Amino acid sequence: MAVADLKNMVEKNLSADQGEMIMDVAEKIKEEGIQQGIQQGIRKGLMEAIEMGLHLRFGAEGYRIMPDIYRIEDINVLRAVKEAVKNVKTLDEIKIVINR
Repeated sequence: MAVADLKNMVEKNLSADQGEMIMDVAEKIKEEGIQQGIQQGIRKGLMEAIEMGLHLRFGAEGYRIMPDIYRIEDINVLRAVKEAVKNVKTLDEIKIVINR
């Protein structure tokens, strides 16, 4: 159903106040969806950067900690892991950041 169709249906079947309330709710749901999509995109980008960094720093051995990293939902923790990949000397040091 197109947005215009939904709007017409709301206008025909509800009072102005009810229709406005529903449109406000719809706008909030839309905004939440956009924010969720942005967060997913950031998370995906961080995962790709971490994976590439681990491969460049530690070769194939770096991939063995990726399952632990895939479980991280917190964007800030992923950012910390990405920064750690640049500076650590061992994979064990990255595990410390992961397990904070």
